[in-house]
Amino acid sequence: MHLHQGLPSVAVTDEPLPDPAADSASVHVAAPPDAVWEVVSHPERLPEWSPECTGIRWYGSPQGAEVGARFLGFNRKGRLRWASRNRVEVVEPGERFGWLTVDNKTRWTYGIAPDGDGSVVTLSRELPAKRPGFAK
Repeated sequence: MHLHQGLPSVAVTDEPLPDPAADSASVHVAAPPDAVWEVVSHPERLPEWSPECTGIRWYGSPQGAEVGARFLGFNRKGRLRWASRNRVEVVEPGERFGWLTVDNKTRWTYGIAPDGDGSVVTLSRELPAKRPGFAK
């Protein structure tokens, strides 16, 4: 299953949110929530959707979709390249998967909800009130 199969019916929310430290985008996917969760709960697939992430590598134990699992994210934006340390914090099969980027304290969460013949997938980003200079 590929999430981009649902792209013809994309509905992205770009309205300002009351909290400037949080934002989100949603898309309708022609797949049931459990199938969508099986895809978004694998951060190694992030390079398929992220404009910055070029890969990830699990380290330590546990690994995979388990609370406490850790991974390095490798990123690129133009000539700038960096790695980020991440820790899985939310594992709710069929509903939510999320992690904390430890270096800049940003929380990323995929929320999944049934919607007609498929699901709505929402990626949320919550920035800390005080961010390191390199994260602004």
